Amino acid sequence: MQGALDYTLRQYLETQGSCISLSKRLGWAYDIAVALHSLHASNVIHADLKPENILLDESYKVYLIDFSGSWIDGNSGSAMESVRFFLPRDMDSDSTVQTDIFAFGSTLYEIMTGTQPYNDLADETVEELFQQGEFPSLDLIPCGQIIKECWTGIFQSVNDVLFALQRVQKSVSVR
Repeated sequence: MQGALDYTLRQYLETQGSCISLSKRLGWAYDIAVALHSLHASNVIHADLKPENILLDESYKVYLIDFSGSWIDGNSGSAMESVRFFLPRDMDSDSTVQTDIFAFGSTLYEIMTGTQPYNDLADETVEELFQQGEFPSLDLIPCGQIIKECWTGIFQSVNDVLFALQRVQKSVSVR
């Protein structure tokens, strides 16, 4: 790692959110997706992806942390995603590529909005809404379509997410 790791991504979003450019947010999203793709290519499921498990160094580069509960080569870990990052499923079900992609969608939501999905609702309510396939409005949120496709299972791999993020990055850089 380059330098001091002073902030989690969540802390930075909470304290500096209004000052962060869309370009920087897209860069973080892309770098997180690249890291997640590398994990999946190595048969590792993070199983607890969220902004508080992403560190920023002094040059604002992102680093995934907290692999204590990750699934490695199909061997079960002990972690389970937090409610707002949890793909609705039977609690006994294993974490998978799809559960990591769902958590990435919620992470991307927080990167773009500065808040967790349904931040103002109780965990039980969020769990019910997600189980019913009801998600926060994404109409005015950058990358809203990508978030939706993460949440609804349209993306089958993180590679699909990367292609979608590349398209958005190109459209932003053209402006």
